[in-house]
Amino acid sequence: MKKRDIISIIVLAVCVAVWFGGLSVAERWLERKVQRATDGKWELDIGAIRLNPFIPVVTFDNIAARQTANDKTLSAEELRIERPRMGKRGIRARRIVLNRRDTVERPAFVQGRLTVARARFMSEDGSVRYMVDSLAVDTVARRISLKTFAIEPTYAKEEFTEKSWRHGDWTQITIGAVECSGFDMKGMALDSIRIAGGSIVSFKDRKTAHLNTSVKPMYHTVIKRINSQVAIRTVVFEKLGVRYEEVPLRGDEAGVLTVEDISGSATVNDNGTAWSATGLIMGSGPLTARGTLPLKGDQFELSGTLSECRAEIFNPMATPLSNIEIRTGHIRRLDLSIAGDSIQAHARAILIYDGLTVELLDRHHDDRKLISDIINNILPNASETTTPLSGDFARDPQRSVWNYIWKTLFDAIKKAVMGG
Repeated sequence: MKKRDIISIIVLAVCVAVWFGGLSVAERWLERKVQRATDGKWELDIGAIRLNPFIPVVTFDNIAARQTANDKTLSAEELRIERPRMGKRGIRARRIVLNRRDTVERPAFVQGRLTVARARFMSEDGSVRYMVDSLAVDTVARRISLKTFAIEPTYAKEEFTEKSWRHGDWTQITIGAVECSGFDMKGMALDSIRIAGGSIVSFKDRKTAHLNTSVKPMYHTVIKRINSQVAIRTVVFEKLGVRYEEVPLRGDEAGVLTVEDISGSATVNDNGTAWSATGLIMGSGPLTARGTLPLKGDQFELSGTLSECRAEIFNPMATPLSNIEIRTGHIRRLDLSIAGDSIQAHARAILIYDGLTVELLDRHHDDRKLISDIINNILPNASETTTPLSGDFARDPQRSVWNYIWKTLFDAIKKAVMGG
């Protein structure tokens, strides 16, 4: 063997040793960084690291991060970082891909500031996509901001329940500009969150309700879960909108209930969350509401007042779902309160109105005049009573919280209209 060949073999062996030694050093460096950044609350485990210097790409196989406090593990079979660049000021990359499905575009950590141009993640069954645009985390100023956060179903409304193995209701959420201040990474806490603009749209087809086998969590259960991960003190929101659509068992037209221009705030303490909000029901009914959601126990409370509005504004919901059209009516005041838990709730309602007449329709929305006249003769045309009437409803755990609250209140409102 020639001397030149021997030298080449030695050089190659040294390169291989440095290569694999460097991988081991890189893995240990990552573990130390994670431990130091999270104050020992997380542990990192990496099966293997693969490098391709020609593209360049760094790939981590079988990576897992375990939270030591509750033994919760976040894992992935593959984590790929494309075109990483390390400099004196920080780290940049063109794209990060998780399991060949979830992507983070143009992430950069420079001088204590993490920025992400856009991120896209899919749910486990592929039925929902989570999207974030223009995310910025400033660990020096302790601020987090993002331009848009969205949860978008990947299937159409009419086929979502059948195609999603979780059998949930079609729900689309879009949140506008979000600003978070007082961010404590080690303590996982936020002083305040401000949300400017957004919408929640939910769709339910009662013809496919039997497929919906998932248990809907109560909102205070979700808040408990979030609070156990990140302690949030105050939330301020404005210009939000809610739209609920429901297709009845008989008929193809969906009933629609909207609440627009929602603004308010929520404060979290050791016992629970106190919130208050204002909005417009069906675009014109002034509503004020307040309530509490517990962090301990299961009891919740809410109350609200609907000020003067025309009763006909509720026809987009009442006509498709109940085959009743409100001809005339003036709601002068509606006071509501509800208290309950995840099993049963009790409501009280005071309804003051006048000039109420209704029209009963058949399933094709044709007028049933005789029966309508009889009902209008039976129903009180006006109500001046300030005595609250009560209603009760046992929760169906496979239906939404909005369904639970509405059915409880409707029992009390029905008694108020029918005179008890």
